[in-house]
Amino acid sequence: MTTTTDDTLSATDVEALQRCIDLTLLEKDISRVEQVQAMLRERDWFEVASFCSYHQQYDALDLRPWEHTPCWVDADEIVSILAQPNDARYRAAKLAKELLDAGLSIYEPSPLQALERKRKCYP
Repeated sequence: MTTTTDDTLSATDVEALQRCIDLTLLEKDISRVEQVQAMLRERDWFEVASFCSYHQQYDALDLRPWEHTPCWVDADEIVSILAQPNDARYRAAKLAKELLDAGLSIYEPSPLQALERKRKCYP
């Protein structure tokens, strides 16, 4: 998973990560909400936000346990991953590249919907 500090995040990333937290806190699963609330009290904001981004993307993309989310792809590794179609992270890297090329964040809670909204606004 990508590691970073708040000072290396773009405004787009911070906004997407905060939406991930907000969406997770609005879920009907009370145990998930309580988990994230406790994490926010005990852990670094980016760690919690990354957790929520993974959670949101995993659900939105209907992934299987062995599949990777775009937020788990290090942006510096996208080119090398895409050069290896058999890499387990290939699909996630491809989606991460699409997000970045569209000016979006790899932390978007719903990557495909975000790309679709972007396409509708800027055909």
